[in-house]
Amino acid sequence: LFTKFRTLFPPTPTRCQTCVTMRDLLRGLQGMALARPWEYGTRDALARLWAHESIRMYDDRLEGDSERVPLYDEINRSLQATFKVDLDLSPDQTRLGFGIVVRPGSQSYCDLAVEMVTGKKAIHDALEHHCEAKVGLLNFRLFSYAVNHTLRLQRALLIPGGHAICV
Repeated sequence: LFTKFRTLFPPTPTRCQTCVTMRDLLRGLQGMALARPWEYGTRDALARLWAHESIRMYDDRLEGDSERVPLYDEINRSLQATFKVDLDLSPDQTRLGFGIVVRPGSQSYCDLAVEMVTGKKAIHDALEHHCEAKVGLLNFRLFSYAVNHTLRLQRALLIPGGHAICV
């Protein structure tokens, strides 16, 4: 996928964000290393994790669905060829989301698409706790777009030396 992305989306002076390096590949592997092997013992779970990291690495660099469709097609082809799994991913609905969920007595990197209720509740509880401590109780709703971006930001910051630019 790394070499295919470089072929499909070569960097140009007006599109320097599509320049990917071995460092980006390493970041994806570090993201996969956040998962505990015993939580991802099945081929389907590992394929979902790989797809999530691939989308996280490459999707944000592209502009519009016209560029995203070839990326998702290539991810689907790679999933089928490597993992023998058909997730039928598209830019409209990825149905993937991994993040750290803190439960009483433990914390685990889990597939929040499978546990979306748990994930939304964990994010909601953390925001509520922060707001109570800083500014008082706020009433807010988490929608899937906000949850997805919160998970991406959390993932980026969990990797050693990780950082993110929020615009």
